[in-house]
Amino acid sequence: MRKHRRAFSDAQAEIQNYHTALQAYRNQVENAVRERNEAQARMMQMTRERDEAIRLAENREAARDRGLFQAEVREQELIHRIAELQLDVHRLNNVINPIPHPVPVNLEEDPSEEDQDDGIVSNEESEEDL
Repeated sequence: MRKHRRAFSDAQAEIQNYHTALQAYRNQVENAVRERNEAQARMMQMTRERDEAIRLAENREAARDRGLFQAEVREQELIHRIAELQLDVHRLNNVINPIPHPVPVNLEEDPSEEDQDDGIVSNEESEEDL
Protein backbone atom coordinates (compact mmCIF):
# COMPACT_ATOMS: atom_id res chain seq x y z
CA MET A 1 0.00 0.00 0.00
CA ARG A 2 2.87 2.32 0.71
CA LYS A 3 4.09 1.63 -2.70
CA HIS A 4 0.78 2.71 -4.15
CA ARG A 5 0.65 5.80 -1.94
CA ARG A 6 4.05 6.77 -3.08
CA ALA A 7 3.11 6.25 -6.75
CA PHE A 8 -0.08 8.19 -6.08
CA SER A 9 1.86 11.02 -4.42
CA ASP A 10 4.33 11.07 -7.28
CA ALA A 11 1.46 11.17 -9.78
CA GLN A 12 -0.21 14.03 -7.89
CA ALA A 13 3.08 15.91 -7.77
CA GLU A 14 3.57 15.35 -11.48
CA ILE A 15 -0.01 16.52 -12.17
CA GLN A 16 0.64 19.57 -9.98
CA ASN A 17 3.81 20.29 -11.96
CA TYR A 18 1.84 20.02 -15.20
CA HIS A 19 -0.82 22.37 -13.81
CA THR A 20 1.90 24.83 -12.78
CA ALA A 21 3.54 24.60 -16.20
CA LEU A 22 0.14 24.95 -17.89
CA GLN A 23 -0.64 28.04 -15.79
CA ALA A 24 2.76 29.52 -16.70
CA TYR A 25 2.05 28.93 -20.41
CA ARG A 26 -1.41 30.49 -20.01
CA ASN A 27 0.17 33.55 -18.38
CA GLN A 28 2.71 33.81 -21.21
CA VAL A 29 -0.05 33.53 -23.83
CA GLU A 30 -2.19 36.11 -22.01
CA ASN A 31 0.78 38.49 -21.79
CA ALA A 32 1.57 37.95 -25.48
CA VAL A 33 -2.09 38.56 -26.43
CA ARG A 34 -2.22 41.68 -24.23
CA GLU A 35 1.01 43.01 -25.77
CA ARG A 36 -0.30 42.21 -29.26
CA ASN A 37 -3.59 44.03 -28.54
CA GLU A 38 -1.72 47.03 -27.12
CA ALA A 39 0.54 47.08 -30.18
CA GLN A 40 -2.50 46.91 -32.46
CA ALA A 41 -4.16 49.72 -30.51
CA ARG A 42 -1.00 51.86 -30.81
CA MET A 43 -0.82 51.04 -34.50
CA MET A 44 -4.47 52.03 -34.98
CA GLN A 45 -3.86 55.27 -33.08
CA MET A 46 -0.80 56.05 -35.22
CA THR A 47 -2.85 55.24 -38.34
CA ARG A 48 -5.60 57.64 -37.22
CA GLU A 49 -3.01 60.33 -36.44
CA ARG A 50 -1.34 59.78 -39.82
CA ASP A 51 -4.69 59.94 -41.62
CA GLU A 52 -5.56 63.13 -39.72
CA ALA A 53 -2.19 64.65 -40.64
CA ILE A 54 -2.70 63.73 -44.30
CA ARG A 55 -6.22 65.20 -44.24
CA LEU A 56 -4.94 68.42 -42.66
CA ALA A 57 -2.12 68.66 -45.20
CA GLU A 58 -4.58 68.15 -48.06
CA ASN A 59 -6.90 70.78 -46.60
CA ARG A 60 -3.98 73.17 -46.18
CA GLU A 61 -2.90 72.56 -49.77
CA ALA A 62 -6.45 73.07 -51.05
CA ALA A 63 -6.77 76.28 -49.01
CA ARG A 64 -3.45 77.51 -50.38
CA ASP A 65 -4.60 76.76 -53.93
CA ARG A 66 -7.91 78.54 -53.33
CA GLY A 67 -6.03 81.49 -51.84
CA LEU A 68 -3.69 81.70 -54.83
CA PHE A 69 -6.61 81.48 -57.24
CA GLN A 70 -8.57 84.14 -55.38
CA ALA A 71 -5.46 86.34 -55.25
CA GLU A 72 -5.03 86.02 -59.03
CA VAL A 73 -8.70 86.83 -59.61
CA ARG A 74 -8.46 89.82 -57.26
CA GLU A 75 -5.26 90.97 -58.97
CA GLN A 76 -7.01 90.88 -62.38
CA GLU A 77 -9.98 92.79 -60.93
CA LEU A 78 -7.64 95.44 -59.50
CA ILE A 79 -5.68 95.72 -62.75
CA HIS A 80 -8.95 96.21 -64.63
CA ARG A 81 -10.10 98.79 -62.05
CA ILE A 82 -6.77 100.65 -62.30
CA ALA A 83 -7.15 100.78 -66.09
CA GLU A 84 -10.68 102.18 -65.70
CA LEU A 85 -9.45 104.79 -63.20
CA GLN A 86 -6.60 105.77 -65.50
CA LEU A 87 -9.13 106.37 -68.29
CA ASP A 88 -11.21 108.46 -65.90
CA VAL A 89 -8.13 110.50 -64.96
CA HIS A 90 -7.34 111.11 -68.64
CA ARG A 91 -10.93 112.17 -69.31
CA LEU A 92 -10.89 114.55 -66.35
CA ASN A 93 -7.53 115.96 -67.41
CA ASN A 94 -8.98 116.57 -70.87
CA VAL A 95 -11.93 118.38 -69.28
CA ILE A 96 -9.68 120.49 -67.04
CA ASN A 97 -6.92 121.05 -69.59
CA PRO A 98 -8.40 120.41 -73.02
CA ILE A 99 -6.06 119.75 -75.87
CA PRO A 100 -6.66 122.37 -78.55
CA HIS A 101 -7.48 120.82 -81.89
CA PRO A 102 -6.19 122.56 -84.97
CA VAL A 103 -8.73 124.39 -87.07
CA PRO A 104 -9.49 122.37 -90.14
CA VAL A 105 -8.01 124.03 -93.16
CA ASN A 106 -9.93 124.02 -96.38
CA LEU A 107 -7.33 123.96 -99.11
CA GLU A 108 -9.76 124.65 -101.92
CA GLU A 109 -10.96 128.06 -100.72
CA ASP A 110 -8.79 130.98 -99.83
CA PRO A 111 -9.81 131.95 -96.33
CA SER A 112 -10.34 135.61 -95.72
CA GLU A 113 -9.21 137.39 -92.60
CA GLU A 114 -12.75 137.74 -91.33
CA ASP A 115 -13.41 134.03 -91.53
CA GLN A 116 -10.30 133.17 -89.64
CA ASP A 117 -10.86 133.08 -85.94
CA ASP A 118 -7.76 132.02 -84.15
CA GLY A 119 -9.41 132.40 -80.76
CA ILE A 120 -7.29 135.39 -79.80
CA VAL A 121 -9.32 138.35 -78.72
CA SER A 122 -7.71 141.70 -79.35
CA ASN A 123 -8.05 144.55 -76.90
CA GLU A 124 -10.25 146.52 -79.29
CA GLU A 125 -12.77 143.74 -79.66
CA SER A 126 -12.91 143.01 -75.94
CA GLU A 127 -13.69 146.67 -75.14
CA GLU A 128 -16.50 146.73 -77.72
CA ASP A 129 -18.08 143.60 -76.22
CA LEU A 130 -18.32 145.23 -72.85
